[in-house]
Amino acid sequence: MSFEHIHGQEHAKRILQNGLKNEQVSHAYIFHGPPGTGKRATAFAFAKALLCQHQLEQACGECLECRKVDSGNHTGVHLIVPEGSTVKIDQIRQLQKQFSYRNASGGSVQVYIIEEAEKMTTQAANSLLKFLEEPGSAIVAILLTVNGQALLPTIRSRAQSVAFTPLSPLVMAPALIAEGLSAALVLPAVRLAAGLSAARE
Repeated sequence: MSFEHIHGQEHAKRILQNGLKNEQVSHAYIFHGPPGTGKRATAFAFAKALLCQHQLEQACGECLECRKVDSGNHTGVHLIVPEGSTVKIDQIRQLQKQFSYRNASGGSVQVYIIEEAEKMTTQAANSLLKFLEEPGSAIVAILLTVNGQALLPTIRSRAQSVAFTPLSPLVMAPALIAEGLSAALVLPAVRLAAGLSAARE
């Protein structure tokens, strides 16, 4: 998955690609917007571009680093999802432990993606805040949330906000039909969904 495979979200992609092009990547991002608008896919596309051996505005998709990200085997990409109903402090501490070890041993960029970041417990959020206040030079955080305002103001102030907006049904319908889905199912789905992944469900 690269930026070119993500439908819509041109503004979000432009922000990220400009950062790559100008070598001005933030140490933390908040991707916020309705479910199904491509936040997770974009996070992985961005992570892949950061790790790509060719250092382009988007991942080449061919080098060893890109193939590792695609296969889910890259040690530089860490995905955190809620355990039960929350993201817990132990998950953040484990992440910090991994990064402190990697910083000591050197290595390439490390990217961590937190899904449903609004579900962090207060303790987890405060632990993450300390992490963001003293970022490693080669660590990039991406927080995914439907509601950026649900995150601590202190976290929001230390991260770049990237908005994801609902896709037009006129964009979604042809893309889903091209995937082989029935038009009879697609047309009502795209009226109810904010993005392709939500419409597929």
